[in-house]
Amino acid sequence: MSAAIRATGSRRQRAQTPDPAASTPQVTPVNRTLTAVPPMTASQTVKVLPAQATPPLWLRALLGVQRASSVLTLLLVVACLSVYGWTVYSQQMMRKQSRQLEILRRQEGQLAVANETLKNQLAKLAEHPGSGLVSPAPDRMIFLKSAPPRHRATPPHKPASAGNSQKPASNPLGY
Repeated sequence: MSAAIRATGSRRQRAQTPDPAASTPQVTPVNRTLTAVPPMTASQTVKVLPAQATPPLWLRALLGVQRASSVLTLLLVVACLSVYGWTVYSQQMMRKQSRQLEILRRQEGQLAVANETLKNQLAKLAEHPGSGLVSPAPDRMIFLKSAPPRHRATPPHKPASAGNSQKPASNPLGY
């Protein structure tokens, strides 16, 4: 015969009624109480609990509102975290771009200084007679003749539609 043993961990012993069907005697150690439980017999049956009654309408409505507000709260938290992440990312990109802009401004200033230095050196070289550079004068200017006009190929003639009585658009001759 198999018997299940139940242990309770209280320091004080509990009052129990002896079970005549128990196959093992009751053992009582100092800190634990062990009781043998007999196996279930055929006359004992498990009672089925009655089904829960449906909750009232107002309770179901409140549960629905709670679920909806939970979903809405989750969506708002996700939206807030997304906006926060985008804000942090955009601030980092702004700092990076502003550093790049400052670097470009410094380089622009350095290029302007280098350009003016080169112009100054060329002006000093032009003052020396053996440099081969001459100052501009109207008698030493070079004039180029313009190219002869080119004949434009005429496009095939398109008949004007009945609804369009405007002049055909002229093609540009050039720049």
